[in-house]
Parts: sequence; structure tokens; C-alpha cells
Amino acid sequence: AWTLASLTASAQLVGVVYENPETPAAFPTCIQSADEYIRACNGKRIGDYIGKRLRVPAGVPDSLLARTVTVAVLIDTAGVMGDIRLLQRVHPAMDEEALRIVQGIKAEGKPWKPARVRGRVVYSEFRIEVPFTRRTPQARRVEAPAASDTP
Repeated sequence: AWTLASLTASAQLVGVVYENPETPAAFPTCIQSADEYIRACNGKRIGDYIGKRLRVPAGVPDSLLARTVTVAVLIDTAGVMGDIRLLQRVHPAMDEEALRIVQGIKAEGKPWKPARVRGRVVYSEFRIEVPFTRRTPQARRVEAPAASDTP
């Protein structure tokens, strides 16, 4: 759960963040989707976004490459991404990569369609799962620089 200290000032005024609203927040490329299709659109579009940007960090044991880092983001009533926090950590380098990807979504500044409960827009937690697998064709392993490459 979000602690009061971790919330932005505007979210503190409201005091309620829905973790499972009736209609979830919609990823920017899903804002035109009908309510009943938002979850499917979110899954596809976020998966595409992650797949194009994911880099498997150097130094991560292969045994961890079948794990998923889960990141939670706060979506306010205007559809703006707010606070970001790690929910499920795996390895420091993988956690950092997952945060990099989610912060990239936020940096684009595109508004989300806010979540709704009983027809009213609400603050919500949106969970983004960043899977690390050996079979992800777009994922590239980032190699550490060779000792001779450093000045």
C-alpha cells in the first residue's frame, strides 16, 4: 500500500488510492479503447513498449532471467503518472532496468486515461510487470566494458 509520506501532495489531499478499480487506468496508447478492452490493450501495449526497450544487464546470473520485476505507479485523476515504487525486486541490476523503463514511460509525459470507480475518476495504483527471459528476442544483454576499454 502507498504510505502517506510516499504520495505526492495532490494525492495526500485525496487520501485514497485504488489498487483494483472497476475500470483501470489506460496506458496512453489505449485511451480510445472501450472500458471492457482496456486491460487487454494495456497488456499488449505495455508489453510492446518493454520489449522494444528492455536490456538485460550484465552480471545477472542466467538463473534469474526467468523472473519478473513488478513496479507500481500512481496515476492521478488527470491521468498523470506520479510516484513510482518497486513491489517485487529480483536483482539490483534488473530492478534498476525495470525502473529505467517505467521512468521512460513517465518521461514521455503522455496522459493516461484515469481509473474510475462508480463512474468517478480516482487515484489508482497501476502495476507494470517487467519480465526478464532468455527467450525475449528484443532483449539485449548489455556487456560490461572490457578492462582494456577503460581509460
